[in-house]
Amino acid sequence: MKHKKPSLSAKPKAEIISLGLSEHFKWHGWMVFIFGCVLYLNTISHQFTQDDAIVIYDNMYTTKGVSGLKGLFLKDTFFGFFKEEGKAKLVSGGRYRP
Repeated sequence: MKHKKPSLSAKPKAEIISLGLSEHFKWHGWMVFIFGCVLYLNTISHQFTQDDAIVIYDNMYTTKGVSGLKGLFLKDTFFGFFKEEGKAKLVSGGRYRP
């Protein structure tokens, strides 16, 4: 009996299926990314919100940029705004939001 040699160009079925699944998941990943960007683009023209003064533009640590990172990690969020100890008790547990 003569045995046929398998052709080198033929791919095993398992490999074909796995490539299809990875492409499928890649497509879903891109769709989630695009959906997130579209949702975020809607908020670009919005103004500041309720706690943005405390957390962003009036906080002494966030206005320092990179040099304020140490204070953000070591102190409560309220300390950067009120600039005195004890204000963390305004809300139980204080706040840590880098």
